Amino acid sequence: MPSHVQYAAADGPLPVTIFNDPFPGPDNDTGVIAAMQGRNPGPPLTFIAAGPGANMAGYRIILAFDAPAFSRCGAAPPPPSPSPAARPPARTRISAAFCLDNRILSDASADAGAIATPQDPHFARLIQDLLSALLPYYDPSSQNQSGGGSGAM
Repeated sequence: MPSHVQYAAADGPLPVTIFNDPFPGPDNDTGVIAAMQGRNPGPPLTFIAAGPGANMAGYRIILAFDAPAFSRCGAAPPPPSPSPAARPPARTRISAAFCLDNRILSDASADAGAIATPQDPHFARLIQDLLSALLPYYDPSSQNQSGGGSGAM
């Protein structure tokens, strides 16, 4: 039985919504999306930035920096935790959800030391670890019918 990741790969580019992006500059999302390309296990996925007012139907990923775990796949971002002004500069934290419509199929979080740019090799490794937990090659939900899995790095 194909997994949700296989269905998402067959569906075409996978939209990614990014909240609380810590990287300053005009192409923040472009750098984060570029760091995601080719870093997931399993079938190849092409990640694209979901623009404002993006369709919330179908498969998609939501990433939030310095935010708590997701409770739903809605359009509103989880609030930053702690607030952006009080954010400790020595850590980079990401919460992610793999969604189908408004349902969370899996969620994951990753944490690393300070990362200054999305081109940093440490960020590439952080994203790879996050995607390995978020988009597992083996989909346990197809076997036990209990829904999504959860992972943390």
